[in-house]
Amino acid sequence: VLFYGLAGGCVAVSALIFFVVPEKPLPGAGQTWARQFADIGAILSSPYFWRVALPLIVVHGAYQALQGLWLAPWLTDVGGFGRGAVANTLFAAALAYGVGSVAFGTLADRLSGSGVSRLTVYKFGMALTVAAFFAIAAGVRTGMPAIVSAYGFGACSAALAYAVLTRHFPAALAGRVNTASNIFMFLASFAFQWSIGAVLRLWPAADGRYPAEAYVVALGIAGIMQLATLVWLLPTKESSR
Repeated sequence: VLFYGLAGGCVAVSALIFFVVPEKPLPGAGQTWARQFADIGAILSSPYFWRVALPLIVVHGAYQALQGLWLAPWLTDVGGFGRGAVANTLFAAALAYGVGSVAFGTLADRLSGSGVSRLTVYKFGMALTVAAFFAIAAGVRTGMPAIVSAYGFGACSAALAYAVLTRHFPAALAGRVNTASNIFMFLASFAFQWSIGAVLRLWPAADGRYPAEAYVVALGIAGIMQLATLVWLLPTKESSR
């Protein structure tokens, strides 16, 4: 019933967009395929794109892999949580993610008027997310719900990358910049989901549970990758465009 209701809501919103929202001429409309591929090549060959987009791709991709698949087993195997506590912790993390989506956008807008760039807020959010991820990877048990919630809260700051990147490229390329970022981010999420499981399977499971050291190695590798993208991002300056 819930999914039927959600499907009906999607159809209703789609109909409203189709029949009510006015059409606007879009930049880049009517371009040839060759021109479009040339524009995509220009985006992917830009060092600035990768400096800003990689934390979105890697850090948020890892978040999706944990929140969607591996965080519940970690809470059970390492934290010793029961099913009810796991569900509550995952709900708290998802709720914190929703709060972060509002908080970081509002904070970035307000601070930009005071001379603090969105890129700076983005760096802070990514640093918070990576720090919380390493606490999870290390198997910290004290204050675990708070750590997981901080992880979810910080992860949503990745959305600021879109605002930062679209200011750097011409308006006609905004959609392709965001699409390229999303495609790589979802590919990274799949890669993290698969590779974390592949590393965990290197250890024997007891009663369907993997030992804590298996998670330390699997998540530690993912954490090092995230830290590398963060270190590359930190010296980046706001685009002059």
